[in-house]
This record gives sequence, structure tokens and C-alpha cells, in this order.
Amino acid sequence: MDQPEHIMLSVDDVMKSDIKIIDFGLATIHKQKDPPMSAIAGSAFTLAPEVLKRSYGRECDLWSVGVITYFLLTSQMPFNGKDNKEIFDKVMNGWYQFPLWADTGLTETAKVFVSRLLVVDPQHRMTARDALSHPWIRGTMEP
Repeated sequence: MDQPEHIMLSVDDVMKSDIKIIDFGLATIHKQKDPPMSAIAGSAFTLAPEVLKRSYGRECDLWSVGVITYFLLTSQMPFNGKDNKEIFDKVMNGWYQFPLWADTGLTETAKVFVSRLLVVDPQHRMTARDALSHPWIRGTMEP
């Protein structure tokens, strides 16, 4: 999942719907002991820095979760630019910011969740286990 349009609802009522993630055309199972993957696949807006370096593991999926969460919260992509070079420069340096309205329109816990996923070094990024136990996901208010 690397694009917002790959998120669907199972029914029209957003409050009663399950969320479905679709389009796994390039998906693969990558075990921790497997050699790094090297193919560049996905949208320029959602590629993790290590994917651009052509040496990555499953941690890149957590970057994508951060990008999609940012998009769902703000209706904007965190890494945007006039061309792929500008986008990739921002991705490689982790240069993004929340819109000004987010200071009062988003909880600190939500912003911390995203910021712990959009970490350039995959070894310092939240793991899937960390993300699932994060207070924002669990519905608690501690950051």
C-alpha cells in the first residue's frame, strides 16, 4: 500500500465501514533474514528513503503508513514538489511539516505518531508493533 487511492471502505457509511487496503500487485513477503530488496516500486510521493537507495526491507512499509496517515489527517502529501528530484530531496532529508492549521486542528499524539514513522533512518523508525501500541492508535492521550 503506497497510495491513498488504495484505501477503500467496505460500505458507504464511513462510521460503520471496515477499512480495506487494496492493490497488492507488487507485494512480496520479506523476512528479516532475507537480503535487502532493490526494486523501486511505488509513487514518488510515498517512497521511503531506503527504497530510493535501492536497499530496503519491510521497514519501508512503516514509512508508507506514515505518509498515508499524514494524508488522511491533512488531505495533503507530506513530501511534495514540482518534480521527482525535489520530492526525492525532501524524502531523503525527511523534510516535511504539518500545515499551520494542524497546530490547533490535530492532536499532538497524532502528530507524534506520524513523526515517529517518517524517520529517514529505518532503524530508528517505529516498528509495526510500536505503531500498533502507540497511544494514538490505542485511543489513549499520552504521547
